[in-house]
Parts: sequence; structure tokens; C-alpha cells
Amino acid sequence: MGTFNIDPRFSHCCKMILERNDISWAGPSNDAMMFCFGTETGEVIWADLDGRLLWDLPDAAKLGEAINGIAFNAGQMCVTTRDETAVWFLPKDNDTERSYCGGTTAGGAHGVIAGRSGDFYTPLGVAGLQNLFVESFNSSNKFLLNRLVATPEKGSVNFYSVASLATAEGDEILACAIRQNGLAMGRFKSGKDFNFITFGNNNFDFIDICSAGISSLPSAAYALTKEGVICPLQNAMSDLRTVTMRFPSIAGTAYRILATGEFVFVLTSRALHVIHKPMSKIDALLTINNDSRMVHFDKVSFDMNAVDMNLVGNNWLLILLPDRVFRLDLKLLKNTLHEFPSEASEPISLEVSGQLITREAMAMSQKHVSPFVTV
Repeated sequence: MGTFNIDPRFSHCCKMILERNDISWAGPSNDAMMFCFGTETGEVIWADLDGRLLWDLPDAAKLGEAINGIAFNAGQMCVTTRDETAVWFLPKDNDTERSYCGGTTAGGAHGVIAGRSGDFYTPLGVAGLQNLFVESFNSSNKFLLNRLVATPEKGSVNFYSVASLATAEGDEILACAIRQNGLAMGRFKSGKDFNFITFGNNNFDFIDICSAGISSLPSAAYALTKEGVICPLQNAMSDLRTVTMRFPSIAGTAYRILATGEFVFVLTSRALHVIHKPMSKIDALLTINNDSRMVHFDKVSFDMNAVDMNLVGNNWLLILLPDRVFRLDLKLLKNTLHEFPSEASEPISLEVSGQLITREAMAMSQKHVSPFVTV
């Protein structure tokens, strides 16, 4: 059974909305008033904001194994497992028959994101980085889905996680966590400006990356290592210097990092950690010469053995435990954190290391994989 121990001062911010042991993914849906869930048996289900189930995909649309990613874009839905990728056109609101058209293709992924340009992107591990986009659609409910896969021209790279930061000249600017190789940044379709990024002589194992969610810093990102080291980038495309941050309280194996403009969320095998606006302190941290200083952060931790989490806009964080799903209200969290600054009542002893960023051009080779027609 999943454990979830929350500070009583924050208990009103969090609510259990679903009690099931077969949920493998929980996150946003195509409707702001609904959540979406994937199951270990390949089902996709929708629920209201209190977890009451509304409907699911028809049997013909169910995949064969545990869902590890769902994303929505312009009336389309992409679903991934380790072995399959599916794209479906969703019915209109007035479609009482709730008819769907779509299909699946062999070849799974480590999850999926909806890009800002309207396409889907999936990290394929050592197989590369995949772009999925609809090329044509006709009145017979048939559409041609194109698949563009990019791989480095030299060497082997593990594309483990991907985030969309911004668009430039109609091209998607992507940031990727590529495990021991560091990070990769660049424009996808044009192949411009793709770079390997490494930090000094450190052999960091990067397992996740996310947009910082700061409107004034559209190319800002946070990266996370397996050991729980946080790397903030004010401009992921051009920074030549940054810091890495290691909080003593962040222990266990790190799983995910997510951010809004207000908070950074770090999930590990032991706890969920919430940090208030760490990016705002980067300029000050860059002036630190020693490896550690007393730095003031508003931060709170909740002990739990969650396995995943996803943001739903700037309103909710869905937290997935082995047998339950919790909903964290981010507006209540903000108000409560300011009222009761738990760990922030005293400065936190934080290990801060200045990092020179090494950028190496990353030539990407792109190829069109056989598209598939779906009905």
C-alpha cells in the first residue's frame, strides 16, 4: 500500500481522488474540468476533478499493456506504452455517440508530450527522438500520421525525457535529458542549434527535464539527475554558466521534476519536495565561491512512496501512488506556504556548485519512418 504522510498544516491542500491499484498514469485531459488516467491494462479513462469516472475509450482503442504517457493537442490524443504508440482524434462535444478514429503502431516510447507547435514528441531511448504529426485527414475518417525520427549522426544517445520550451520560426525548441551524456537542446525539424550540454567534469545521470514555466524566461528549464541534483538553466539555448543544487533533504532515487512559475516539484522514491521560485536566486548563487552556503529557500517536503506526478495547468498536481491518486491544490499550497513556511523558517544549508557549461554541436540525422493510415 502506498504511504502518504503530509504535514497537518498542508492537509487541506491535498485530497485523495481515486483509490485503484491499476492506474499507471494520471494527468491532464483535453478538458480543463476533467482529469485523465491510464491503466496497467491499456485503458484510458476520464474523471471529473473529484475523481468520479465519466467514460473511457472504446474497447477497440485499448492498448495491450501499461500506459506510460498521454498527451492532448488540437483535438488529438497520443498514448504511449513501452511497445505501442497510438494517436486518436477525439469526438466533438456534441457527438453523443462518442465516436473515435485513430490507430496504433508498433514501437513504444518513454512517454509523450504535446509540443507548442501542435505536434507530439516521444523519447525513444537509444532509438532517438520521435515527432508525430497528422499529414492529411479526409471525410472518411482516415488520416495519415507521419513519423519523423531524429538520431545523432555519431555515437549512441539515450533520449530519456523531453520537454518543449518554446517555438522559433515555426520550429519546436526541445530540451532532452539524455542520461550520462548530459542534456541536449535544439530546434527539432530544422535540426538547427542542436547541442550536447555537459557540466564541467561531472558525470551526471540526467533522468528528467522540464520547462521552468516562467513567461519572462521562455527558454528557462530545470534538469534533474538520478541522485536528486537540480540544475536550473535561465536560457537553455545559450547559458555558458550555471549552478547545480543539492538539498540534503532530497534523498532516495529521483523520478521527476516539474515546474510552474511559482514552484518546482521534485519527486523521489521517498518524498515529494516543493521549492518556491529557485530560479530567482540563480544570479545570487552564481556569485558564491564556496561549495556550500546558507541560502534561504521556501521549501516543504511530504513523505510518500509515489511513483509519478503530472501538472494540470497551474492549478493542480496529480500524484500517483501504487494504489491511490492524490490531487494537490497549488493555489492553496501557495497561500499556506507563505503563511507557514515550514522548512524555510531557517535558511537551508545547500550544496551549491558553480558549473561551466560545455556545448558541443550535435549533428542530427532525421528520417521518415513509414507512416500509418488510421481509421
